[in-house]
Amino acid sequence: KIALAIEGGGLRGSVPAGMAAAISYLGLGDAFDMVLGSSAGSIIGSYFVARTDADSHCQITYEFFCNHLTTSREKLNGTNWLDMGRLIDLFAPSSNQQSKSAVMVLDYPMKTIMQEMLPVNWTSFKARNDRQPLKVIATGLFSEGPVVLGSEEGSFDDLASLCECVKASCMLPGVAGNDGFGLSDMEPMVDALVYEPIPYRSAIDYGCTHVLVLRSFPDG
Repeated sequence: KIALAIEGGGLRGSVPAGMAAAISYLGLGDAFDMVLGSSAGSIIGSYFVARTDADSHCQITYEFFCNHLTTSREKLNGTNWLDMGRLIDLFAPSSNQQSKSAVMVLDYPMKTIMQEMLPVNWTSFKARNDRQPLKVIATGLFSEGPVVLGSEEGSFDDLASLCECVKASCMLPGVAGNDGFGLSDMEPMVDALVYEPIPYRSAIDYGCTHVLVLRSFPDG
């Protein structure tokens, strides 16, 4: 039982995204029984499972990370979706932490891009997810450990709910907001990097005998 485990890393996710695109391009996408993604790795995993052909998968991967995430000045409610300048306000002393703007507004990548601009092909995803399930990893604030979100676990059943799970996996504490992100009937969750930035332990827990890990950062 072979798993593909994809590390996160924010915009650094462009590295394993390129690796996943190469796997698809080489015709090896169907070699895996399960796909697991942490943080940005869950975005990559979503498009990987939804792939229809290698060329379109490579193009979408490139456009997502190289065109839309890094160069877009998209404004949501009058503010840029990503503004590193807001880090200054985030860490400045204040009596009202709730009023501070998040550095990253995750509705842009998870709603605008994944559902509108470069929509994940849900028909293809659903068909392939039945035999190559995607597991989105997040961090549970109450359980203090990794939380696995998947269709078999009842976490998502359409594109919108899948993107909500991805959002939970990418909810970098503080930087993406002051509160843990909560799905209905579940504990508050934040970015997978807190407990499982590389989702190979969860792959082993699911009985996988071999795990190919896509890293966005070298060991050491």
